[in-house]
Amino acid sequence: TLPVPSVYSLGCGIDYVTEIGLSEIERKLSSMTERLKCGISDIPSVALCKGNSGTVMFTHSSLSSEEIARRLDSLGVAVRGGFHCAPLAHKRFGTYSDGAVRVSLSYLNSESEIERFLKILESVLK
Repeated sequence: TLPVPSVYSLGCGIDYVTEIGLSEIERKLSSMTERLKCGISDIPSVALCKGNSGTVMFTHSSLSSEEIARRLDSLGVAVRGGFHCAPLAHKRFGTYSDGAVRVSLSYLNSESEIERFLKILESVLK
């Protein structure tokens, strides 16, 4: 049996991306990533590890990445804490002892969601 729903969904996804344009998606993701990186960098005791188009990783001087992820989750914010199935990458970033918190963005996220995330993050780190 052919996976018709999967094939149809893939086609719809390709149509959606084609309509918006890859350059527009990249432009928006880059802009939001830079705003997120700047906001995280301004929070005391937080070290930015990595940030590229759509993904930002950070650590805290005294809270584990899993604890930060748990606190954010309790407030309805989904992030990932730990090693992200990539312990060798964490050795390279110097985060091998505890991993890091990873925030992933989407083209569908908004600037207001980033601002809301930064306020919530500041509150859970106090």
